[in-house]
Amino acid sequence: MSYITRPTKQGGATTYQGKVSAGYSTILASEMDLDLDTIYSAWNTGVDTVNIRDGSITGSKLAPGAVGSRELADGGIQTVDIGAQQVTTPILADLSVTTGKIAAGAVSDTQIAGVSWSKISGGAVQSGQVPLVAGGLILTEPGVGLDIQANTPASPSYDNTKPSYLVRLDYTNDSFVVLRAPPPGTAWVQIFQIAGSGVVYASLAPGSVGRTQLAVNAVQGSVAAAGNPASFSLSTANVWTNYVVLPALTTRGATVHLFAIPALSVSSNAGGGVLVGSRWVRDGTPIIGNSWLVQNAVGSFVPVPGLHWIDQSAAAGSHNYYYQVQIGVGGTMLASGTTDGGFTAYEIG
Repeated sequence: MSYITRPTKQGGATTYQGKVSAGYSTILASEMDLDLDTIYSAWNTGVDTVNIRDGSITGSKLAPGAVGSRELADGGIQTVDIGAQQVTTPILADLSVTTGKIAAGAVSDTQIAGVSWSKISGGAVQSGQVPLVAGGLILTEPGVGLDIQANTPASPSYDNTKPSYLVRLDYTNDSFVVLRAPPPGTAWVQIFQIAGSGVVYASLAPGSVGRTQLAVNAVQGSVAAAGNPASFSLSTANVWTNYVVLPALTTRGATVHLFAIPALSVSSNAGGGVLVGSRWVRDGTPIIGNSWLVQNAVGSFVPVPGLHWIDQSAAAGSHNYYYQVQIGVGGTMLASGTTDGGFTAYEIG
């Protein structure tokens, strides 16, 4: 309904005063009825925006529930129209809070209380944005994995006088790691790791590993062994001669213990003294030797002592060990021809 006008009367007037001025002094009943019908019709059909004065409708004139989503213009409710702490968890639709709606550092550990995971959409919790527990952060690091941080510079309750810790589920490197940074929490050092294969890497306290923690023979490395020759005779003077050649020994650079029980005897043919020597050789280089002056009656033999040693200079890799002997002028060296004794190169460590 638009603006209401009075019906026209005799003489083209809209008022009775104007009609009389035009020379029509009689007020007709039809004209009065038409005026009243216009008024009653306007009352019964209601008013429109043209006939409502600006600012005349107040909140008290609205029935409860009269204003709904249909009556609100899109974008009609602005930030200034929402009071502080008026938007609560029940008001939020599930998964309605996304990453773009959370400013970095805007949500503290005290503010997150009461908001369950069902209210946070996937990807909404990002690095540096949502501290979930006091003093700690749960962060998703793109290309790395999931970090759980404690007392880091990004923490709301960060204390730069205390160390910082980080637990990381690192799918890029297929491992679980724990890192620590001394104050002020910037120089990170990995202190613990579990590889994807299940292997644990950690620094153990001195003296913390006892015998019961070691597997049986855990300190034993590779072993190369050989028995005494069935027959051996040496009378050529002053020539180093191979008595036993051990199989190749592969080490990782630990010490190699050398044991020799040669089952050798020596005789001085003229009944005087004769010089006897033995030595260990690694890869063509002598590493330890010893010698004895033997004096015996003609026709009798004297046993040659063995030579034991710890080789601490063998680098990681494959090595060949030899046991060599030597006899002086006028002497003879013979093997016993028994299976007694033998030779062993034994890596320990």
